[in-house]
Amino acid sequence: MERTPLSDRITKVHKEGIDDWTSDDMVKMAGTLIDPPNVYVSLQHVSVEAEVAISKAEYLTVFTAVVNGVSSIFGGERKKRTVVLRDITTVFEPGRFCLVLGPPGCGKSSLLKFVAARADASLVARTTGKLRFNGVEVDPKMVPRVVTLVPQQDVHTPVLTVKQTLDFAFKCTDLAHAKKMQHEKGVSKQTMQETRRTGNSPKVAIFLKMFGLERCKDTIVGDSEHRGVSGGEKKRVTSAEHLLQTACVSVLDEISTGLDSAATYDICKTLGGLCRATKSTSIVSLLQPPPDVVSLFDDLLLLGPGGNLVYHGPVTACAGYFEQFGFKCPEQVDFADFLVDICSDDAAIHFVPGMQSVAMPPSCIEMAERWKRSQMFHAFIQPRFAQAVANGSDGSKNSVNQAPFTSEFGASFVELLSLNIGRHFQVL
Repeated sequence: MERTPLSDRITKVHKEGIDDWTSDDMVKMAGTLIDPPNVYVSLQHVSVEAEVAISKAEYLTVFTAVVNGVSSIFGGERKKRTVVLRDITTVFEPGRFCLVLGPPGCGKSSLLKFVAARADASLVARTTGKLRFNGVEVDPKMVPRVVTLVPQQDVHTPVLTVKQTLDFAFKCTDLAHAKKMQHEKGVSKQTMQETRRTGNSPKVAIFLKMFGLERCKDTIVGDSEHRGVSGGEKKRVTSAEHLLQTACVSVLDEISTGLDSAATYDICKTLGGLCRATKSTSIVSLLQPPPDVVSLFDDLLLLGPGGNLVYHGPVTACAGYFEQFGFKCPEQVDFADFLVDICSDDAAIHFVPGMQSVAMPPSCIEMAERWKRSQMFHAFIQPRFAQAVANGSDGSKNSVNQAPFTSEFGASFVELLSLNIGRHFQVL
């Protein structure tokens, strides 16, 4: 099936009034955007084990630190192996905004880092299973070009403005490919010359509008020592900075950390509109999002303790699915909190005896096993595996085998060196 042009999809989103950021001037500029390809991300029997150091003392003091150091030299450091993700089999579909939920320590960050090939090598002891993009495995060195990871922490050069931060990110990761694509798409020479003369990228301009950063684009990002943008605006800068890269897949790790519910709602609404307009694959983990934020997502993936996959399906079908286990969300409880509770020791408080002839609440491991055999898994997840294989069946046309995903970096060594020298003088 032929794919609808990006400009037409953004126009459609604008006319339907789904998102506020799609104003008429942005629709006109959409012709200069690079349309990210549709990529299915499939995980088959993925398990991850990690090794963590065990302290011999309950509390760390100067004395116990010295004892631990001496013990590690002469007796070796004691480590414990723990399961972080257990037998994960699922597929993420492009164009569907997916929310990842679960109690603390269930492996949400580990799942996202596995998809982005950013797992901490010093902690991961053993990994099994397959990660595929459109049905094919990608060289781990190239995965950071295919997948962009937005971290929890906001790490920026504090004395640069918002626009300078985004311009630098764009030039390092996407400028060379953007020029090539603009030439192939027939963008007028006048537009390209204007871009080179002013240094104003249409893509950066669009992202400033998308993320509501136009008002503060000339304000420094700031930190604890330099007054800059607000916490919500800084989180928007972090998201925009990483998403400027032309990546097929975007994963965002607990981007609501430190934000209020209103700021979280605005950011997720923007991300959802971007995901649907570009038909990209977008996966977001959040900690206790309110109901209005959960409603912005199309799909929901729920992880339980020990990295067990309990559910991955439409948000609208989630409540009905768990009723078969005897769990019902009370009206006074947020739905996200309810889902986290049923994966913890508090599951019994949401269990209704006798519902669906269930006598007692199942454990997370039991729900994970039943999910793999469920009708929803076969109806919702299994067809995606077939579609992923179909998308990548022709290696010459598979998006992940084509530029810019065949190069480890978005610019040459000379270009990157020049950009970093230029930023040095901006900081001075």
